[in-house]
Amino acid sequence: MYNLTTKEEHMFSLSPWSHPDSPIFVKELSDDAYMKVPLFRQVERLLQLCSTKNGIKLTPRGMLPLRVVREVYELGVKDSLSEWYDRLSEEKCAPVILTRLILTGTGLARKYNGYLVATKQGRSMLEGPVRDFLNIVLQYLTRDFDMGYFDGYRNIPAFNSSYCFLIMSFGKWGDTLRGVDFYKDKIIECDEMWAAAALENSYASYDRLTSCLSVRFFKRYLGFLGLAQIEQESFTDPGKVVKTPLFDELIGFTHPLETFGE
Repeated sequence: MYNLTTKEEHMFSLSPWSHPDSPIFVKELSDDAYMKVPLFRQVERLLQLCSTKNGIKLTPRGMLPLRVVREVYELGVKDSLSEWYDRLSEEKCAPVILTRLILTGTGLARKYNGYLVATKQGRSMLEGPVRDFLNIVLQYLTRDFDMGYFDGYRNIPAFNSSYCFLIMSFGKWGDTLRGVDFYKDKIIECDEMWAAAALENSYASYDRLTSCLSVRFFKRYLGFLGLAQIEQESFTDPGKVVKTPLFDELIGFTHPLETFGE
């Protein structure tokens, strides 16, 4: 796939951010540098609240209380849909929903007797290296979580498997503001079977693939991580994207970008 070796692709699918043979890794930085990642700030804070004596008392409907939702939301990237609501509850706030799902999906927190509480692993994670904690969050988000949870598009299993290619593409070409369709075309050039499967499963045209790529990868994956900035003329416009400075500060590549895509 675009000059990646089979081993590189395989290792990325197994352990995206921490395996030495993966073509992508999180650079060794200071703890303060890692805390620049908005979604990670949200995950860490919610886990801290879960680690208090009794954890977080949930509402009768099993939701996070409004004060917790607001506190966690304010630590991350502003979400246009969430901003519509004056009274922000968990079910109306995708970044907070995602934060909670990351904690429960990784086994760092669980629901117990009407409370959301940190597990032993979660408490240990708060005391350990920040880079290890961030790697776990990124691995779950990249390998295990389906961003289709938040949208009306059908499930596309190939989407997560394309993250390696998309991250490297953005690493190489993301310094310039480009339309999302630029990266859609790169996927099609790289793997026509992937694009064909996506169309067969849920799309009438490549235009819908562009919209899905915009929402799932650039807005919610890279966007919530603070790694991409998207400019849109309207809510339905897939938009144009460019890297934030945090992208190059945080993400390193073992595969040289100079030869990627050539």
